[in-house]
Amino acid sequence: MREFLVTLLVGPAMMIATAVLAALCVSFMPMLPACILEVAGAIALAIALRKRVAGGVLGFAVVAAGLAGAGAAIGFNNLRELRSGEFVRGVALAELPGLLGKDRLTLRDGVSHEELGGSASELVELGPDTPSQRSHTLVSCSAYPIEPQGWTRDSPVTIWRFGDDDPSSDTPLPDRVLHPGAPNELCRKAIDRAIQRRHLVVSVDAIYLEAKVSESADDRMNLYEGPFAVAFLSAIWIIVTAYVFATNAFSARREARR
Repeated sequence: MREFLVTLLVGPAMMIATAVLAALCVSFMPMLPACILEVAGAIALAIALRKRVAGGVLGFAVVAAGLAGAGAAIGFNNLRELRSGEFVRGVALAELPGLLGKDRLTLRDGVSHEELGGSASELVELGPDTPSQRSHTLVSCSAYPIEPQGWTRDSPVTIWRFGDDDPSSDTPLPDRVLHPGAPNELCRKAIDRAIQRRHLVVSVDAIYLEAKVSESADDRMNLYEGPFAVAFLSAIWIIVTAYVFATNAFSARREARR
């Protein structure tokens, strides 16, 4: 019973501690160093608990804690940048040229022309250098114009949105988070396909905005992102732990009866 309780509690406890550490770190430093520190904190906790908890359990706990900490870091980093002005809400299309140095932004006007978009995909190899141990994943990018009300396809495209597909086409444009930046090679292919297939003309000083489909400009959603990640992962941890111990106990009883 003691082993069960320790295993049941160690995961959620490490997730909570790592999420708090990530939220504190990202409030005072950039995202990347904060994430490195929160992962280091999770590893340090695992080392401190190595005499009380099995190594395999601690390994899974470190991974879960790192994911929970990343959720908290993303949410609190967005809050910090919203307050500092690096993340700007409600930008008018006419204001975009002067705000391209910002990290992220949302738009308050404009129309998404997804019907004029294009997409591109490629198979990417992941894993070690040994070919037999490598895995493959399909990476894709979609792109489409965002233009003022009244724009027609005969006019030059001045703004391109590129990146992952939006989780829902019903999401209003003002709720979509965008990052000013140059498209990578895959997204450039998606843009070129849209231009060729839709016979579009592109402005020489076109603006490119990368979609951050997993992020939000809503204060409450960012505030609750860390607690939600902890609660979701903790629920999975508890269910899996209870299932494993119940299965082992049932197997042990069955063997004892034999």
